[in-house]
Amino acid sequence: MEVGWFFPAQVEDSVPDLNELDWEREKDTALFCEEAGFEGIYVPDHLMLGAGVSYESFSVLVALAEATSSMKLGCLVSCVPFRNPALVAKIGGTIDRISGGRFRLGLGAGWHKQEFRSYGYEFEDSRKRVGRLEEAADLIGRL
Repeated sequence: MEVGWFFPAQVEDSVPDLNELDWEREKDTALFCEEAGFEGIYVPDHLMLGAGVSYESFSVLVALAEATSSMKLGCLVSCVPFRNPALVAKIGGTIDRISGGRFRLGLGAGWHKQEFRSYGYEFEDSRKRVGRLEEAADLIGRL
């Protein structure tokens, strides 16, 4: 069993006492978790969730790759409709190289309709989103 830490990459009502994002605090917490023996750190991939501020997940993972030395790094989960699969493969490969092979890619079909609409993405029905997820997983695996 792997024990990982969920990185709070957005301010939202469901997280008590998290009123703002503070990179130095989050980085210090990641370093504390690494020292405490956590095996991974995982970042949500939401462009927005609720009314709060949010970090872009892959950018956070690059910064964490530089700040940490042993924890696995990944998204919970990367929303396929937000990025071209070839670009995701390139981003993932870059983070994996920078981190010394610690990157883990999680993929998902997306579910937050308002998030899609707010950023100008079409929110297709679940069958089409899952089909795109299957296609993206195949393409990324081959790339």
